[in-house]
Amino acid sequence: MLGMDFARLRALVESTYGLALGSGRVFFVGSSTDRWFVEEMVNNKLDGSVRTTLNSAVASCEADRGDVIVVLPGTHTLTAALAPKSRTRIVGIPGMREATFVSAKAATVFGDFTANGVLIQGLTLKIITGVRGLGISGAGCVIQDCAFRAVSGTPTSFLSVDGTADQAGSGLRVLNSFFSFAATSAILFSTDANDQVEDVIIDGCIIGGDTNGVKFPSDNWEDVVVSNNIINGATNPFALTAAKTGNGSIVCNNAISAATGGKADVCGGTAWPASVLYVNNTTVAGLSTAAPA
Repeated sequence: MLGMDFARLRALVESTYGLALGSGRVFFVGSSTDRWFVEEMVNNKLDGSVRTTLNSAVASCEADRGDVIVVLPGTHTLTAALAPKSRTRIVGIPGMREATFVSAKAATVFGDFTANGVLIQGLTLKIITGVRGLGISGAGCVIQDCAFRAVSGTPTSFLSVDGTADQAGSGLRVLNSFFSFAATSAILFSTDANDQVEDVIIDGCIIGGDTNGVKFPSDNWEDVVVSNNIINGATNPFALTAAKTGNGSIVCNNAISAATGGKADVCGGTAWPASVLYVNNTTVAGLSTAAPA
């Protein structure tokens, strides 16, 4: 891949994802065995700077500059938990999500996003068994067009939202993504008695999970919208803690794999709080992990 190819690839990524690059730099993550790697490193182009690991590309970014990391198709393994800087965007090649795998380092969480405004789009994230996956405590982050799968066994969660500090995890958008059946909780919210998850939208996803599809926090939450999803395979499509409120929250237009249609039946028998608008959800017994006859 030569300089002109990188320029065309940048244009493709920018137009498909609608990225406004501004003053940000573009970094490409690929293998040093690719034939174009040495050429690009020697030429040292501003856009087309190649890194052999996603971690090294993240280290090359600057906070709030709007840098973009393009992960080329193939299998990539993190060298440490991923911790991108604020306003960094990490994207795959459009249409190549299932050909672009990023695996967590062995026995290590995939990443903790404490920075604000981080975007992950168009990648397949592979999470380690017995370990939680991607944790979000930064504000205004976006997970879009991604797939979450297990490296082996059962991770404790694929995606967790840490609202244990004021406004932590607020503004998160999880859009058009796939969560496989392997994790104990596909999406996990955590809070404490002083702070809460707020302003989160989960829309257009396919959500599996072994025990829990979406596990709401053990404390109060507010302004959380879970809409237009297929929630399939988990023992509890939703997991709730009794007597906790979700002021301003909406759960609507979801297709849920539960044999019965009662509101409490989809969350292990715990009643939905009156503060949550639960409407237009459909339970479909035919949604299952079994192959069709």
